[in-house]
Amino acid sequence: MRSGVRALRRRLLTAFAAVAATTAATAAAGAAGSASAAGEASGAPGPPVPRIALTVDVGRGAAGSVRRPRPRSLRLRFRVSSRRGAIEPPLARMSVTIAGVVVDPTLAGTCPRSVLEAGVADTLARCGDRALGFASAIGSVGPPGAARTAPQVTTCQIAGTAYGARRALAIQFQSGALYDLPCVRSALVVASLGVRRTRLDGLRSDELRLVLPTQPDAFLRHPLPDYALNFDGFELLLPRRSVRSGRRTRNLVASVGCGPKRRRSVRAVFVDERGRRYTISRRIRC
Repeated sequence: MRSGVRALRRRLLTAFAAVAATTAATAAAGAAGSASAAGEASGAPGPPVPRIALTVDVGRGAAGSVRRPRPRSLRLRFRVSSRRGAIEPPLARMSVTIAGVVVDPTLAGTCPRSVLEAGVADTLARCGDRALGFASAIGSVGPPGAARTAPQVTTCQIAGTAYGARRALAIQFQSGALYDLPCVRSALVVASLGVRRTRLDGLRSDELRLVLPTQPDAFLRHPLPDYALNFDGFELLLPRRSVRSGRRTRNLVASVGCGPKRRRSVRAVFVDERGRRYTISRRIRC
């Protein structure tokens, strides 16, 4: 058991180091270039909308088809930065759809939510072979509206592991001294990344929808009462993985088509806790 916990911790720290480096690079690049796009707010006028940078990478190769899907990996990164240098209202949910890319969350079986909420040790003992991917994040924590340079603003490092959960991925997030990750307090929170079949650009696609929970613990929004968490960097990695099932092969992430000129559309929607909506639409190479 101890060796399993150490192995998981090594994977989480490796994933966190990767997102930390990515966050620094994205900050330097700003919103320029093909790797990021600025979000646009809809609704009533208000304070300046945050700048949202999004990067999606599904690798390259044969486009595949519904009958002959091609295995891929998926790396999704985003960061939210304030145009006024302040702590913004926390993110409530986000969704990302990549044209012609589908995800099979039950590839390695499912892990009951009760097990995930029981803790890391129980999860490793009962679902250790069902881990499908990893997540990591860096966040600024402080009173909404406070300047990011204010003394009460601090930083949280968050790491997580994704497990199958029927038509969703359940991500077990950890942060704080209990998990060797600096933060204002320790917490273990399970969030659902829903997988919903849809179509984009006429191609079969899956919408990935992450909801940041408020119950039983709102840590991913409010680590402390009246304090908000802003994601300075967030990364989700689903590695290339396939399982033979009878005469067919199942893939964790698969390409089942591509648009004209070997480009595929990406559509992302971010909604903050006050209901403000930010959208990103762009095209990436297949």
